[in-house]
Amino acid sequence: MNNASCATFPSRVDLTLKRRVYDRSPVAEDLEILRACEENLRRYEMRLRALQAELEAAGAFVRPPSASPFDRPIVPPAPDHESVQAAWDKVYRARSLLEAEQVQMRDERRAMKETAEALARREQAVAAREAIMAEAEEQAAAAEVSEHSSVARLARAPLEMARSVFGRASSRLRP
Repeated sequence: MNNASCATFPSRVDLTLKRRVYDRSPVAEDLEILRACEENLRRYEMRLRALQAELEAAGAFVRPPSASPFDRPIVPPAPDHESVQAAWDKVYRARSLLEAEQVQMRDERRAMKETAEALARREQAVAAREAIMAEAEEQAAAAEVSEHSSVARLARAPLEMARSVFGRASSRLRP
């Protein structure tokens, strides 16, 4: 238990010392603490009840408790025709403003949706163009490699012809 809520009780340290001296069980100690706290709470409750009775007798609680936390008149004033009509006009005006806002919000949502769709179409077109460009670059790189190989073949062609001619001639001369 909390010593702050049970101020008249002996501290836990004092009870621990008593337990050591008298060799009592911890359950008995806790039971003693709970009984002392219960007695203290009873005395405190009696003091509060006496204080409340004094306040009620002195007239401190004159006003009956209300259902709502606001002080409102129990009987509303009788409405006149102009104030009722003005209130309805305010309601109609507020409703028309709300409908105008709803229309504007719907139009903005539709425009945002169309913008998002246009952006998605543009992204797809850019992705297609990038794919075409990548393919064209690959073809250009392959053509460049094949050009190098064809230039190399043209440069080697006379030597290969000479080898083929002389190679055959030398092979014919040998028995």
